[in-house]
Amino acid sequence: MIDTVVLIIYFSLIIGIGAYFSRGRKTSEDYFLAGKNMNWLVVSGSLLAVGISSEHLISLTASGASRGLAIAHFEWLAGLMVLILAWLFVPIYSRASVFTAPEFIEQRYNRSTRFIFSTFTILMYICTRMTVILFAGGWLLHQVLGWDIMTTTVVIVVLTGVYTIAGGLKAVMYTDVAGAIILVVGTIVLTFLGFTETGGFADLKSHLTPEFFSVLKPLTDADFPWLGVLLGAPIIGIWYWCTDQMVVQ
Repeated sequence: MIDTVVLIIYFSLIIGIGAYFSRGRKTSEDYFLAGKNMNWLVVSGSLLAVGISSEHLISLTASGASRGLAIAHFEWLAGLMVLILAWLFVPIYSRASVFTAPEFIEQRYNRSTRFIFSTFTILMYICTRMTVILFAGGWLLHQVLGWDIMTTTVVIVVLTGVYTIAGGLKAVMYTDVAGAIILVVGTIVLTFLGFTETGGFADLKSHLTPEFFSVLKPLTDADFPWLGVLLGAPIIGIWYWCTDQMVVQ
């Protein structure tokens, strides 16, 4: 019963925030760049929600539990990538007077290149993020309320799409801030409960090998060889943090 009430409050809050900031007519700058008047707290909260979502709570935590601390490479790298975005990419986008990365690609090359880039980005976004996010949401509601996973997924897509299309970036950013607060509080509580169940960090560490806490893995490691992380992770990071439409906007 408590779980049901919490979920109802959460969805009501998110939908209410999205509806509130969807009011009124919007210019292109309002729609794509939130009027360029968001303060640093809203921007940082939105970036946090973009970088840490339900797929992280499921997939990355599962990878961390099975492969150890090396999975943290990708999140630590994000800080550097955001700085590269701010210092290098954003000034370029700004000078080009574009709202989205595909617009810049068209301006720099041609319309066909923009179409290829946009198509590739959408497919990658669907395959690497949306499927996990939607499954996580559908699975949670199935476990708590007994709803069918596919039906729940469709409902989530429709509700999110309505306030995103109606409100533009401002609606997305403010709902992101609410989500970020819930994510931070929820993960702190989850971490505390986890350590309580395992008897604390020291007890947890005593049951694991030292390699589990090693950040730098040998070249023979099947998943995270240090050279692969050093050369490969920044390429993924630049693509994600410096060209992803939501992050760039």
